[in-house]
Amino acid sequence: MKPSQHEISNRFTYHAPIGNQPDRYHAIREKARELALLLNDLCPASRELALAYTELESAIMWANASIARNENERNCRVTVPCCGRDTDKDGNCDIHSAPGVLRPLIPTISK
Repeated sequence: MKPSQHEISNRFTYHAPIGNQPDRYHAIREKARELALLLNDLCPASRELALAYTELESAIMWANASIARNENERNCRVTVPCCGRDTDKDGNCDIHSAPGVLRPLIPTISK
């Protein structure tokens, strides 16, 4: 199936960051960096490790593209855990549930 003209335009247009997107891009890169450091510690230098790094970079790129290409000022929502206040069924509190409002990032790393 061929992509529509709209889809082609969306894929090949620069999408300037809006709302809290830069913070989410940063959160994605930080988690990927943690995984890359773990791979570096646990895996021997090899072609396979190099491919793992390449695929991790691709995953970051596609995750960021999913945010950039599929959000606009009206539907820019946060996808990280909320601040811990009383939340609705979707995990949004009354303070941080408005589109484009930045929620504080809450660490979710478990050891």
